[in-house]
Amino acid sequence: MNSEFDTAEFHLLISELRDSSITPERHQRLESILRQHPHARHQWFLFCDIETGLKDWAVTEDERRSNHLPTNKTKAQSRPLQKIVASVAATILIAVTLGVWLNRPSNPATNNEVSQTEVLVGDVAVLTHAVGAEWQVNAESLSAGSTLAPSMLRLRSGALLIEFFSGATVVLEGPAEFEILSKTKGHLLTGKLNAHVPPQAQGFTIKTSAGDIVDHGTDFGVNMATEVPDELHVFRGKVEVKSGGKSRDVETGEAIRLGSENLEVFDADRSAFLVEDELIQQSRLASERRLDQWRNASGALSSDPATLYHLRLDGSHETTGTTRVLVNSAMGSDPSSGGSLVGSQRVAGRWHGKSGVSFGGPGDRIRLTISQPMKVVTLLAWANVQSLSRWQNSLLSADSETPGSIHWQLTKRGQLRLAIARDLGGAQSDWEAVESQPFLTEGHYRQWMLLATTFDGTTIRHYANGRQVGTGASFTPDALHIGTAEIGNWLGDTRRELHAILDEFVVLNRVLREEEIVEIHRYGKP
Repeated sequence: MNSEFDTAEFHLLISELRDSSITPERHQRLESILRQHPHARHQWFLFCDIETGLKDWAVTEDERRSNHLPTNKTKAQSRPLQKIVASVAATILIAVTLGVWLNRPSNPATNNEVSQTEVLVGDVAVLTHAVGAEWQVNAESLSAGSTLAPSMLRLRSGALLIEFFSGATVVLEGPAEFEILSKTKGHLLTGKLNAHVPPQAQGFTIKTSAGDIVDHGTDFGVNMATEVPDELHVFRGKVEVKSGGKSRDVETGEAIRLGSENLEVFDADRSAFLVEDELIQQSRLASERRLDQWRNASGALSSDPATLYHLRLDGSHETTGTTRVLVNSAMGSDPSSGGSLVGSQRVAGRWHGKSGVSFGGPGDRIRLTISQPMKVVTLLAWANVQSLSRWQNSLLSADSETPGSIHWQLTKRGQLRLAIARDLGGAQSDWEAVESQPFLTEGHYRQWMLLATTFDGTTIRHYANGRQVGTGASFTPDALHIGTAEIGNWLGDTRRELHAILDEFVVLNRVLREEEIVEIHRYGKP
């Protein structure tokens, strides 16, 4: 079964269902994706959990208002409660229908292996290193740290280190086609791999067109490159090759040609395969090159006259003598204007030699002041999100509620959100917000991502990794204000947390063009 699907389309269909704007044809398309793709069903159940939590939040919010507790009124929060309840009810109805479908008796005529793959839901491996990876199909969301569900990987060039949840590791060299079947099994269609299987992962199996290679605690390589006959090389231990109802063992130091009736055994050649240590070393060298490229591109951003605040967290530019005071790298800025760390700790950033700031506990934050008012703004952050625990997870929150003050957030649904304070004559400012479509799922957790939002005075646009993920009209404030503010967690009248690592943060008083944001992502992605 082909377990790949268009995640962007899937998330859009869910959003349309939640907003009751889905057409019958689009509804059928959603049902088709859920029937065909196990990973889609896994994400669907996560969505159901979130929507149920949203209903609980709405009830709690009604209780807060009935008790006259203070709360911020926003467009997103003013959605009628009955619409939320109706959406959740529709979600539960489809979830129940899906549950009936999932539990129906299987077709006895179905191939046994396909039926086993069918019931697999969730991730079974993690991509820990990727060096020079170019994909035959769009796999932009895959990078070091990505968890992997059963799926097909089509690698045009480069190399990957994949760690299966069983404990087995595989170095895959492109060009290659490799299907992840489960935590204990993979299928090599073309290419080369080098597998290390510790004792606790015995039985790990690599399928090939010539038969199954079953491990008994080994290190082995499989070469299915087009220019040579298919070969199995055993570097340590013993593997069993099963084909056509027969099996044979291949021992340490031996190699055979797969699918050949000739039982000739020749010497295994470890040098013909990329090993894990070599891949990790290549990864480090590539990381150093990427760091140099980023420094050049980031330096240009610091030199932009429109840059008001640039937190680079690059040790070569920090000369304050303390790790608790941060440097604003923007050209001409006061060196002390970078802000200060409160609670947060410095950790590794995108590359070796670059630091980041970790936000975990509710006290973790960066305090800063940007006093200059703005007519337009661009906000940029390189973030490694660990989880989205609150309905609003704060990236940047102004202390003040002065009209034009801004709050930049991630929602629990994985949306970017920009809220601007507006005076509508009440006791408190209203916060008018524009949210993106949901784009940040659990599959993106613990991966570096460029988040960006622009406001040109009338329109807010949101970007993730250089791709626009949402746009909406906004009122035009007299001026935008940040003032004294916090990056990360925020304890205003509503508690907002952030569980993430940030290693670059930029505020500009001009609107970056989409191609500029794409360029920043190109030079900054690890």
